[in-house]
Amino acid sequence: MTHFPVSSRWYNWDMPKPSPFKVRPNLLPKSDPRYKKWRESLKKRPPPWDAGHTKETHPGLKKISEARKRIDNFAKWRQHARENGLIPASYPPFEKTKDLATLIDLTLGDGHINKFPRTEKLFIYSRILTTSPFQTETRNY
Repeated sequence: MTHFPVSSRWYNWDMPKPSPFKVRPNLLPKSDPRYKKWRESLKKRPPPWDAGHTKETHPGLKKISEARKRIDNFAKWRQHARENGLIPASYPPFEKTKDLATLIDLTLGDGHINKFPRTEKLFIYSRILTTSPFQTETRNY
């Protein structure tokens, strides 16, 4: 544990700073008047600067979109590697087997998206309960 003097006090840098708020309103029950007041205050916030705009309607978003398209940090390396045979120019298609299906399930999993007022939550999980990724035994609940 490291201590440094900060404004004539010792501050423990390993501990999180205390919140200036006494109560975190997002953790209050929905029936609590403080929670309701907090939810109403969220409606008074200004919308984000890009709300309702697309790259066709807003020059700033178009500039951001075009800049992201141009960025390819490995283009020269990839071209050089293909010319020298270090990486193939194309790959053969995957053979569609149970092992491929298992690998895709492990990679993508299964899940759902929950939508909340200011964010979304993505749950991803796999139904495979074996220790080896290439055993095809699965259990469905």
